[in-house]
Amino acid sequence: MSVFAKKCVNAAAVALVLSPIYAYAAEAPNSDAAIAAAASAELKNHTALRADHLKVQSVNGVVYVYGTVDTGVEAHDAVEILSKLPQVKGVVDMTSSFNA
Repeated sequence: MSVFAKKCVNAAAVALVLSPIYAYAAEAPNSDAAIAAAASAELKNHTALRADHLKVQSVNGVVYVYGTVDTGVEAHDAVEILSKLPQVKGVVDMTSSFNA
């Protein structure tokens, strides 16, 4: 077996061993990726908000909301909606509004 073939076999073996670990991390319900996905989906469920203008990011369970809203009321509503998600530890409003 060539050196290249041995390296390929070793790399495949490592990938097989580590793949369950990475799969678990991606599916962990309290991971920042999962929290951000849930937050984004929750905003899209509320038709009163223009969720396509909002982006979310989660860092250690704290959700940051970015984007533009028409009024400060919409920003408040987005924060209120996200703060009710069970896995969210806090929400930081980073939005800007056209009309205060």
